[in-house]
Amino acid sequence: MSNQVKYCTECGKEISSKAVVCLRFYLGRNKYGIISIIFFWTFIPFIISCLHGVKLLQMSDEDFNLLYC
Repeated sequence: MSNQVKYCTECGKEISSKAVVCLRFYLGRNKYGIISIIFFWTFIPFIISCLHGVKLLQMSDEDFNLLYC
């Protein structure tokens, strides 16, 4: 039984042919995503997400694709 693969239409990563979606958590930055889940009841994730949001808004499409795709 061989594992057949396909490529995600969004990010281009190799995924299982049986997968419906590509599982990427918090733009591939799992550590920050887990910290946000752990501290969801504080304002820490809100502040971090605001800072990341400003950073992403200032980033060009090419830079975004280089970092996250």
